[in-house]
Amino acid sequence: VAITLYYLKDQGHYRMTCNNFGISLPCLSRTTKAVCATIILVMGPEYLKLPKNVDEIKDLISRFENRFGFPQAFGCLDGTYIPI
Repeated sequence: VAITLYYLKDQGHYRMTCNNFGISLPCLSRTTKAVCATIILVMGPEYLKLPKNVDEIKDLISRFENRFGFPQAFGCLDGTYIPI
């Protein structure tokens, strides 16, 4: 989990993460994919909500633009920095 969080906070720099943890590129790739898949499987249904149809997308796009003035978007992800 620590390797994956470090990799994700580092904007996806494989080599820097590998060097800091002393692991190979294939090991980082497998680990990151497995941890992300597990997070999505276990926590995804509760925390990741996507529109179910085109009408919901259009409604969200309209509300997002009216509220934030940002066109053609129906949501965003938090870019909170996670200190490791």
